[in-house]
Amino acid sequence: MNIVDCETRFIQSHDDILRFAENFQGVVGALQFIAESPTMDAKTKAKALSLINSASTSSFLVSLAAAKKVMSLTVLLSRHLQSPKIDLLDGTGMINHVNKHLNEWRARPKIPFYVSQRTSCYTGEG
Repeated sequence: MNIVDCETRFIQSHDDILRFAENFQGVVGALQFIAESPTMDAKTKAKALSLINSASTSSFLVSLAAAKKVMSLTVLLSRHLQSPKIDLLDGTGMINHVNKHLNEWRARPKIPFYVSQRTSCYTGEG
């Protein structure tokens, strides 16, 4: 196996969260379809409704938006740090760059996300 092609679980988790956030409306739509389907059994419908209710809470939506925003920055760092061509100076510079952005987001708490509609989740620029 080529080390360059071997992503860590950490990067895969980043990708999973970003992919889920990008497809959030579709996931909720599919769950609504299942919940309303006359051909689904009661247990499956109840589970779909439970997932819709959980994914529609403000705490879930805010957490998802915040995770997407932070991970959109840290996933690039993770990928660069795994490069066999990176040296200590470049790696340190990238880490400092990410830390600078994260500290700026914390210091100036302009709202880094907003929730639109009932089941939509987007992150802002910044």
